[in-house]
Amino acid sequence: MEAQSAFGTYRPVMAIVCATLGILNPNSGSADEAISNNAALERGRYLAETVALCAHCHSEPNDEIDGRPPIESNYAGIDCPILEKNMNPRGKDSEDFVTSKLCEPNITPDPVTGIGGWSKAEIIQAFRDGLRPDGAPLHSNMWLNLHAVSDEDAEAIASYIQTLPPVVHEQPGRGPVLSKRIHDVALASLPPSPAKSPAPSDEVAYGKYLTDIGRCRYCHTPNDAPGRERKGKAFTGGARYWVGGRYLPGARVVITPNLTAHPEGIGVLGRADFIALFRERGRGRKVPFSRNTVMPWVAFAGMTDQDLGAVWAYLQTLPPQPTSQPGDYDF
Repeated sequence: MEAQSAFGTYRPVMAIVCATLGILNPNSGSADEAISNNAALERGRYLAETVALCAHCHSEPNDEIDGRPPIESNYAGIDCPILEKNMNPRGKDSEDFVTSKLCEPNITPDPVTGIGGWSKAEIIQAFRDGLRPDGAPLHSNMWLNLHAVSDEDAEAIASYIQTLPPVVHEQPGRGPVLSKRIHDVALASLPPSPAKSPAPSDEVAYGKYLTDIGRCRYCHTPNDAPGRERKGKAFTGGARYWVGGRYLPGARVVITPNLTAHPEGIGVLGRADFIALFRERGRGRKVPFSRNTVMPWVAFAGMTDQDLGAVWAYLQTLPPQPTSQPGDYDF
């Protein structure tokens, strides 16, 4: 709730302050610009730490907290030892996916082990289009969803990332993961990134925008093959995930739930119940790794009531369907 009041309530106050400054100081343009920059940085921080999952994915996870949130949200990437072929529990190596070299990288401004040498445009190109400054493709887990980030929000996120404290974190096992062939086909299948975000007052459109960048459809839709969504079954659940990786011995299997308004889905959850679920699951409760999940509860619990309510409003517009059954395929 604090984030909501800080995000929403201060704006009218700021407008009054700015107007006053304009009267008292004819050179108030710099003050207006500073306030605008601060608002953009706060927007970038909010998105990076919540729905865009930047901090969640690019920090070492705490396996003993529900949803495996970061031990410390330092954006310094995960530990990445050198692995032999097919030794990463997250998947096997293939011509198109070298999973043994898959590690979420250090995205702090450290010039040697992070992205300190990248421009703001290059950071945006990385998380929206999946390309490093040298043109090498990045793994699709990030940009398949963040490609939907608007120009203004992409600018805010990149600006915030550039303000992070640099952290030195060597990751010797990292390397190219995705083939150019798969990257180019996947990127071409996506609609253009929007210039502007929908207005929060258009609750359904804004809720859809948040679900697009927050991976809701990606995780809650069954696949019939890696990267191939089951036609007509968006948001019906049935996607299978392994906590810690498919090939981790004894890994817990999670089947994602149905997010449509069907009785098997969230049809029984009103708006307040939906928000309360995130507040309860996102409070950082301890759970054993054997009972943990892949749902980033703590990150999403950082969203405002307004934004979680917009997500709920959008999900109510989906055709109610029964829960899908998971497909079975290797990767």
